[in-house]
Amino acid sequence: VIDMPLRSTSDFSEQNRSPELGKHGPHSAAGIDCNVQETDAGSLQGEDGGRQGTTESQRKGNGGSEPGRSESFADVMKRFEASLHRQANEVLGGIERRLRLETGWFEAHLGPFRDHSQWHVKRYRPDTSPPQAKTADGKQVLLQLHSDPSLISVVVIDRPGLNAGSVGLECQGRMPGEFAEVERHGHRVVTVLVGSLLDRITCGMFPAARHRVALRPEEVEKLKAGPCRVAATLFLRPAPDALLRKPPSPDLGQARVPEMRFSAWQLKTQKRSRDTRTLVSPFNAVGFSEKCH
Repeated sequence: VIDMPLRSTSDFSEQNRSPELGKHGPHSAAGIDCNVQETDAGSLQGEDGGRQGTTESQRKGNGGSEPGRSESFADVMKRFEASLHRQANEVLGGIERRLRLETGWFEAHLGPFRDHSQWHVKRYRPDTSPPQAKTADGKQVLLQLHSDPSLISVVVIDRPGLNAGSVGLECQGRMPGEFAEVERHGHRVVTVLVGSLLDRITCGMFPAARHRVALRPEEVEKLKAGPCRVAATLFLRPAPDALLRKPPSPDLGQARVPEMRFSAWQLKTQKRSRDTRTLVSPFNAVGFSEKCH
């Protein structure tokens, strides 16, 4: 777990939430490899838990609409994405300190991340999941086992407050067939997953979090009755021409990392993915962007 301060402000309110996102809105702290760091969300959502309207200063300071005007879905998503970028930067800063790198090393050598990261908002629909998408213990798979092709991925599951479990988000353990559900979800926590890129360039010091979304039958029925499962994810990705190489950290030893451009690595991993698996994707894309702004 990377311990870090929160510097974000609330991005959602009752008056600016889009109906496509369900009934609630985002977010807060961090964990890595499915460890969750709880924090006080008072600075994020205000004393009433985020149910107040966005203030005039918040609208002007966060690039939203003028006071008295309802924000568009796109405006809200831009501010939501920006807040998760701030969270991601805090996590990268913690990793840089852990590796004894200069501050901003990742951004300087692999960025700019704001121009090349990927932003998803997805509503999962269990009724569209193929009948054969089942685990050995009878769970319905909404998203099959994989690791993200990113440095890190920042995930917020749409539920008010802080809640037990994560509506099916599970990480694979060290033993075959071993899975553990992420411990917390909701607007007061963000889950940070290590991606395969960070695994690669740190020689496995930060192992990629292989994860899936799988629900027991009774959980599926509960989800069908509502509220739906909506998840927002920021995939922090390098610029296409960024050179993937081992960071100059004294803690990474003598292991060699073959250097290649991110674009070449991406093509290689996409081909391998197409050749080896079929993606189970029972969700609707509410918002999607290759560029985050």
